[in-house]
Amino acid sequence: MSEQDYASKDLKRRPFRSTLILVSMTTVVASTTFLFLFGNVLLDVTSFVTSSDTTKSLGVFFETFIWATILLVLILGVVVISSTVSLEMVTRRKDIGLMKSIGTLMDTIFDHFMAQALIMLGSSVVLGIALGAFLYVLGLLWLSSIVTNLVISSSFPWLHVVALGAIYLVVGYFAAQRPIYNPRYFWFAISYCHEGHGASILRVT
Repeated sequence: MSEQDYASKDLKRRPFRSTLILVSMTTVVASTTFLFLFGNVLLDVTSFVTSSDTTKSLGVFFETFIWATILLVLILGVVVISSTVSLEMVTRRKDIGLMKSIGTLMDTIFDHFMAQALIMLGSSVVLGIALGAFLYVLGLLWLSSIVTNLVISSSFPWLHVVALGAIYLVVGYFAAQRPIYNPRYFWFAISYCHEGHGASILRVT
């Protein structure tokens, strides 16, 4: 059985928690994708609406506000995704520490838990970006129906979507590494096993 197959099977062993994490990260990715893409459209709308001299100063204010909002949304998404992935690995500290204490190779431990993290992260990013892009298209249709004479480009911002996906994947990947390599989980597992709980920590099938 490959590392990916075993990681998937281990995730299915905890269906409620795995589903909760998947839904939460998908929601974050979807909302940030929509706000990031739609915010760029609102910048063009602001320039269109405030094209006259009397409203240029107001346009500068709105453009600055939109840029700040886009930046904050992106930072929030990165923080939430990295925290969620890292905390999920932390909750597996007993499993990680026990595998270290019984002599499992570090590469094997890393491959197993990173496979789990990447399955959850990759699924969340794909589903979240798809949902966010769908909301973005709906937003464009709504915007074109209420703002007359507005010309909206028909080209889809693939570069922005790819950049967002890459950022989330890279951040989530590095966020999952530290709990796996943290040496304190080794001693935590040893003390836990001495209390007689070791047999129930890890179930390898």
